Amino acid sequence: MLIAVVGIKDESAANRVEATLRGRDPSCSIKLDRVRELIEVASSVSASELCDAIQDAGFIAKPVNFVPGTWSFRDVVRLLLRAVLFSVLGGLGSAVVGIGAGILNMEVDPACSSPTDEGACAMAIPMFAIGFAFLGGAICGGITLVRGGIRQLRAWNVNRQATL
Repeated sequence: MLIAVVGIKDESAANRVEATLRGRDPSCSIKLDRVRELIEVASSVSASELCDAIQDAGFIAKPVNFVPGTWSFRDVVRLLLRAVLFSVLGGLGSAVVGIGAGILNMEVDPACSSPTDEGACAMAIPMFAIGFAFLGGAICGGITLVRGGIRQLRAWNVNRQATL
């Protein structure tokens, strides 16, 4: 089981936590990661009992299901799907803005209200919508990928520092 513990930065705190866990279960196996403040424990005692013992020793502890700061294939797929979702939403929102810009162009441009206009300005409205949709979708998808990439890089750096 994996337990996140706040405040085990120095050796004395780590020794106190380890002594607390050994007091609860002398045969437990303890693997301590002070950089990420995680303890991996193999014990017959439940995680909630071990967390209670660590909290009685003066630390904040809770069981966790995964190592914070790690990325898996599933996380990369989730990032890509999130980028697609935000691209679609950005494209739809930008299309609405494009329709408004096309209508505004038709109202403001004096050539659109002349008798020689054969509907070219009205036909420009879908072009505005399509152009804005492509731009908005690309911008929203790109921002999503960049933010997700930065988060992945930070998670990678945390893991790299923990293993050094």
